[in-house]
Amino acid sequence: MKRTTRWTMLVWSAVLGVGLLASSVGLCSNEKSHTGQDFVRIEKITPRTGADLPTPVLVPFHLEVSSTLKSTARGKLRVGAFRLRPGGEGSGFEPLAPPLEKTVARGTRKLSLQTDPVSLKSVAEKNAQVVVVVNLRDEAGKELAWATSHNFLRGSLSVRAEKAPAVRDSLQVLSFFPKAGSLATGQAHAFTVNMRYSMSSGPWGFVNLELGERGLQAQTGPWYSVAVPVRSGTGLLRVTTRDFFLPAAYSNKQMELAVPFRIDPLGGTVDILRFGPWALTRPDVR
Repeated sequence: MKRTTRWTMLVWSAVLGVGLLASSVGLCSNEKSHTGQDFVRIEKITPRTGADLPTPVLVPFHLEVSSTLKSTARGKLRVGAFRLRPGGEGSGFEPLAPPLEKTVARGTRKLSLQTDPVSLKSVAEKNAQVVVVVNLRDEAGKELAWATSHNFLRGSLSVRAEKAPAVRDSLQVLSFFPKAGSLATGQAHAFTVNMRYSMSSGPWGFVNLELGERGLQAQTGPWYSVAVPVRSGTGLLRVTTRDFFLPAAYSNKQMELAVPFRIDPLGGTVDILRFGPWALTRPDVR
């Protein structure tokens, strides 16, 4: 079987396992072992699993991967990134960068990996996705285990780099819409955020837009998440999200927008800005 065909079948299996989910709440990577003793897991990944990636965008994927190899003395970890266009089987997958391979020995290992930056153009499809696949194989190329993560390509992004050098890591929100107040549930709402960034401590940082219940995001996570990569330097960002649907069950909750600026893609944040709140009300009582 050709190698590209094997990757296509793997991605199809992974995507069917994940499903086309509409929210980022509770999402984790999908994984499977073929042997019951060899395992691979995506412990951390940025952009986070299930987050929207607004386009057009240039983005590297940063992963912390753990592997357990018992059935053979040596194996290989292979990481690939694919553009998925739902449609005809096999025709909707596009490799985005050369696969990344690492040799691993018997036992348990943990690796930090980074793909080449991949360029993603604006899309019209509703459920267009990027799928990252981590494949554990023996030395003969037989697949032993796999794990996947996915992101939706939704929303729009405009980045304007500035000539001023970055002297520190900082993020400033210049404006956002809709303004804090009230929002009707049972409807969909898009958010637009204008920001200025300065990134000095590394080649890549990530700005997240996270919408969730006020005061509870640290415990329950966001309802919706958008990931925006930024390169070293300074510039302006304009992010417009997709339409986020606010169910009627969210009525009487307070929603906030958290904006963490992650300067270590797999580590902590330099700052977390918060905006809002928005009171979520039923349309008939506004």
